[in-house]
Formats: sequence, C-alpha cells, structure tokens
Amino acid sequence: MYKLLKKSFLINKRNFIFGIAVSLLFASIQYDGIKYYPTALAMCPLTLLTFWIDKLCYVEDKTATRVFLLSLPISKYDLIKEKNIIAYSCIFLGMAIVHLVGIIIHLMLGIEVLYSIELILLFSMIVLVYSTIYIFLNYKYDYSKVKFAPFLMLIIMLLLFKNGNLINELSVGVSSLIVMLLFALLLNFSVMRYLGKS
Repeated sequence: MYKLLKKSFLINKRNFIFGIAVSLLFASIQYDGIKYYPTALAMCPLTLLTFWIDKLCYVEDKTATRVFLLSLPISKYDLIKEKNIIAYSCIFLGMAIVHLVGIIIHLMLGIEVLYSIELILLFSMIVLVYSTIYIFLNYKYDYSKVKFAPFLMLIIMLLLFKNGNLINELSVGVSSLIVMLLFALLLNFSVMRYLGKS
C-alpha cells in the first residue's frame, strides 16, 4: 500500500502542490468574514480531492495504464483502498489548512475567525460521501461518468457563498453529526468492499 501511495504522489506531485496552493487561497476567504468559514471548510478538501484523485482516475482510466496496474501484484481493492486513503488525507489536510490560515489571519490581522466542531464534522461527512460516490462511479463504470464532478463542486461553492450565514447558524448537535460521520464511513467501507469484489 505504501508503494501505491508513493506512486500516486510521484505521478501527481505538481497537482498536489497546486492543490495546496489553491486550498490556501480558498482558506484565505475567511479574511472577508466568518460567513465564509463553511465555504472554506467545503472548498479546501474538495479542491485537494479534485487535484489529486481526479487526476489519478484520469490517468488510470487509460486502457494501457489500467491493464498495467492490474498486471502488477496488486488487486483492484488495493487501488480503491489507495484512493480512499488519499480522500481521508485530503479531508484532514483541507480542514488543517482552513484552521491554520484562520489562526494566521487572527494573529496577524486581529480579525475574528470561526471554529466550529459541528461544521467540521458536517463538511467532513459531506466530502466523504462525495468522494465515496466519485470513487464508486469511477471504478464501477469509468472516468467518463465522473469527469463532470468538479462542476458539482463549483455549484456547492456558489451555494455556500450565497448562504454562508445560514449554514453558520445551523445548529446540529455534535453527537448526531458524529453518528452521521460514522454512517458515512460505514458507507465508504461498504462501497470499497463491494467494488473490490466486483
């Protein structure tokens, strides 16, 4: 598994660095006010997913590449597990970027920034479900079925820009969000197993 992850990083090193740069840009929108905190929480992990997983799926969809990968002593399940580990890493790294930029904005400029465990859990769950569906469609069908997913990301961004304050005021209990996140993880593991067996 380590070698697969290393292969993915080497193939996508430039996209990964560019994804982090764009995520830093999205995280900096907190400078304009706390109503953009949900937008930053959604966009940073989704941007990393798009720059890393989308490119990997595109490269692997080429017939010669897929045949080569499956001729190696790795299974389809290993490839799917690799994409899910990358997705978890993108979620964690995206959330970390949002909060590190928030801390820098607060310390350097004295601007109030928001930290909400409820919103972190909520957007982690949303991004996890998004990545699960993305990976499922890619491996069940092919890349042509998921190549328009980044446009869905753009629609989410526009909705969050428009309704940032409403989402900040949304008060859902932490315990119910933890249950929903656990459900999303269970869904993710189930889909990963299903795809690995098919």
